[in-house]
This record gives sequence, structure tokens and C-alpha cells, in this order.
Amino acid sequence: DARVEFAREVAELDRIVEGTVRSIDAVLTELGAMKTALARSTAELDAHARVGALADRLRAQREALEGNALQRRMGELGPMTVSQRLSFAGFGSRTQAYGPTPAKRDALAIARQQFESVDDVLRGEIDAELTALRTMMDAASVPWTPGRTR
Repeated sequence: DARVEFAREVAELDRIVEGTVRSIDAVLTELGAMKTALARSTAELDAHARVGALADRLRAQREALEGNALQRRMGELGPMTVSQRLSFAGFGSRTQAYGPTPAKRDALAIARQQFESVDDVLRGEIDAELTALRTMMDAASVPWTPGRTR
């Protein structure tokens, strides 16, 4: 029972992390469209800087979740990401007859803590800054971009 419950916990957090990464990617795509629209507008330069800064902060949070793909390809080790900790915690949990080891429980607990700190930052960034950017772009009559109301 402990093994099955632990596997469920790992799978649930993994599902949430994957959804969060996809959400970040969607927002980064939206920010890319904003950059293009701003380049074609007469909006103030501050808007360009705000879009770029938000994209940088979102990329940093994405890296905390999944790491830097270029660094991985180059064989560089970075800090343990949430996904790496979940991979370690979940490895063998479905095939082993005994429950999770203390190291696997620790990995899941640390992954949860890391995710919660990333989630707190993301909620603040997306809820506040992205909404403010959309409003600012509407007020400046910047051409429509995905994610904004028409």
C-alpha cells in the first residue's frame, strides 16, 4: 500500500510540473508575440523592457523545473531540478515489492518544496505582470496578440 500511494504522489506532482512547464511555454510564446507587436508599434521602450524581463524571469523558473537543455547536451551538471528529483523518487517505485526508501521520500519532499517556491513566483508573475502588460498594450493601441482580448 505504501509503495502504491508513494507512486501516486510522485505521478501527481509530475503531472502538475508538466502542466506548469507547458503553461510557461504558452506564456513565453505569448510574450514573443508581444515583442513582435511592440516592435511594430509606437509604444514606449519601457514596454519592450518589461516584456523581456518577464520572459527572462519565466525562463529561470522553467529551468528550476526542468533544467537547461543546452547545458544538459553539453554534459554540464547544474543544480538538481524538480523533474530530476521526481525521476529519482519514481524510479523503480512501480516494480519494487517494498515501499519507498528514505532517500526517495526525501527526494519527493524536496521536489515539492522546490515546486512550491516556483509556483509562488509564477502565480505572482503571471497574475500581476502579464495582466499589467496586456492592459498597457491595450491602452497603447498595440496590435492584437494572442492572450489579449480584442
